[in-house]
Amino acid sequence: ATAEANNLAVIALAKNYYQKAMEGLCGGDKAYVQPSKIRERHRVYREAAVEKFRATKKMGRQALIMQHEDQLVRNIEEMLDSYLRFNQSKNFFSLVRTPSAMLLLIISMHVISGFLSLLGLGFLSVIFNFVIGICSLTLMTWSYIKYTGQSPLLGEIIDTISDKILSGVSESCVSALAIAAALPHPLLPAVTFRGTRGVW
Repeated sequence: ATAEANNLAVIALAKNYYQKAMEGLCGGDKAYVQPSKIRERHRVYREAAVEKFRATKKMGRQALIMQHEDQLVRNIEEMLDSYLRFNQSKNFFSLVRTPSAMLLLIISMHVISGFLSLLGLGFLSVIFNFVIGICSLTLMTWSYIKYTGQSPLLGEIIDTISDKILSGVSESCVSALAIAAALPHPLLPAVTFRGTRGVW
């Protein structure tokens, strides 16, 4: 019992180190941090916490010590999930970004499908209807993940895909506006200059 209590006390010290380090990175008073950065720093802090556990003098057999070290690692991984969920809740744009991307795709595919049907190419609209189904399923999956907090990694993948979709749309719009601005406006009269003996 004494050895058990001693190892649990050392676990508490190591977890306290990890918690302070993570609070300094993405705690309640910190701004939103990219999940990839949190995972990167998590690995560093986890290894440091494990080293702190190993370096602290403990009681009991080696098997008991290894058992508590494994418990420490599991506890730290659970703490990481909590920090990731809490950090994600700070990002307001993530709450509207993914639904916006999925709805944009659904509406676009629906319009294209209807246009193809009007042209008598209804057999091609099956492809776009399939994309609509995939987007709808993705949106429902994303909503379930955000509501339950399960499978956060899958939620990050969906958010990343949505980012790329919105970035691609934004870049296309900017490029189109730039091309339109470079072309002569049809409503503006063409200005011609006639020179007479070198005078314009």
